[in-house]
Amino acid sequence: MQTPHSRLLIVAALAFAGSLTAQTAAPSSHDITAPTMVNRATGGTASASTERVSEQWHFSAAMAFDGSANTKWFNRPADAKNSDVAYTSGWLQYQFGGDERRVITQYAIISASDWPGRDPKSWEFQGSNDGVTWVTLDTRTNQKFSGRRDINAYPVANDVAYGYYRLSISEAAVKGSSIQLAELQLMSPPPPAPPGELVAKEANHDIILSWKASPGATGYKVKRSTVSGGPYEIITAKVIDTTCHDPEPKTGVTYYYVVSGTGPYGAGADSTEASAFLVDSPAGLTATPGRDQVSLRWDAAAGAAATYNLKRSATPAGPFTVIAANIIKPVCTDTALSGGETFSYVVSLSKDGRESPDSAPVSVTLAPSAPANLSVTYEKRKTLVTWSASHGAQSYTLKRATSVEGPYSVVKSSLAETTYTDGGLSGGRTYYYIVSAANAGGESPVSTPASVRISSWFQRN
Repeated sequence: MQTPHSRLLIVAALAFAGSLTAQTAAPSSHDITAPTMVNRATGGTASASTERVSEQWHFSAAMAFDGSANTKWFNRPADAKNSDVAYTSGWLQYQFGGDERRVITQYAIISASDWPGRDPKSWEFQGSNDGVTWVTLDTRTNQKFSGRRDINAYPVANDVAYGYYRLSISEAAVKGSSIQLAELQLMSPPPPAPPGELVAKEANHDIILSWKASPGATGYKVKRSTVSGGPYEIITAKVIDTTCHDPEPKTGVTYYYVVSGTGPYGAGADSTEASAFLVDSPAGLTATPGRDQVSLRWDAAAGAAATYNLKRSATPAGPFTVIAANIIKPVCTDTALSGGETFSYVVSLSKDGRESPDSAPVSVTLAPSAPANLSVTYEKRKTLVTWSASHGAQSYTLKRATSVEGPYSVVKSSLAETTYTDGGLSGGRTYYYIVSAANAGGESPVSTPASVRISSWFQRN
């Protein structure tokens, strides 16, 4: 009769390693090497074909996985008769918690403290992932234990992770006897060591993690917390390389990271902790053109102890050069600029020793400089006005007055060329001209006036 499963709360775990070449050999505790193996049968669920559990006796399946050689599993129920032969064989089973699976490469049996005739003699060691279909991993016959609480360890050629393992015993040391044992240990090599040199770095509005490879690791789990020391949540469970991006970091939040190596024998311990946080980019950057200068403003960052770095480039794609650093207020004027040029700007925020990514760029075109070399000549009853082109100018406006102080009236606007012929002027007068240039950034200052005197004689002739 099968009894209900018993949930284990195992605190201690013993680890043993050994080698066995002959099926009939009886390895003793003296043959066991240094504890390079780790007992994985802790914290799971134990069950058995039968067990002795009553008010007087407690030799349950759980006792075979409690880490103590002073307790035992005994397969004969308390109400069984000595004449019963149904208990001369039986099985002892262990299930890892939840969906956990383990690759077991060695198992060990510790004999009970009494009745050597009940020691297991022949058995099959099996694995399963559903508790129904079993794969035989190892078969042993005619095994012996040299004494009480003696340990026999058996290697297993296994590379499959199973959720269940079972010792199916067909015969005890004394024929016709019931079966008992103190401990069944399920062992494998230790998991990978903690990865070293974990670094968390902010770059391009992202947090990039890197670490030193852990020998034996086939992958890594990356964990994150908002509290130093955890608890940590897994943010990436299957990293193959030794670098990783935080999939969705938020600005203004300090994150604490650890990484553990994973391999065929489970996940290792966490690395040392590394922390990082993202500083948000300034928003609301605007650029207003002026005469040979640009006025810039942006939204102030929340909180104190923040400064700004203003950067400039000839194109929105950069590269950007810092033109003003450690700005306290969210305003700055870029001066002594060349007229007609187009400039692009970004601004970053510095806080607690960290610099944010750059803001989105803004571009602005300055109005051209005033046209130079304005010249006016009168020939063949026509006035020819010429000037030098202004850098960045898209058009020109020519104005005229009969006094150097003005007022000046527009002669011609939206001129594409740097020359204009003015006709229909009256003789006996002096005419004054000025010209300005314009582009998307606005209109330039006017040029220095130039004048021409038209005599009465030219008017009559």
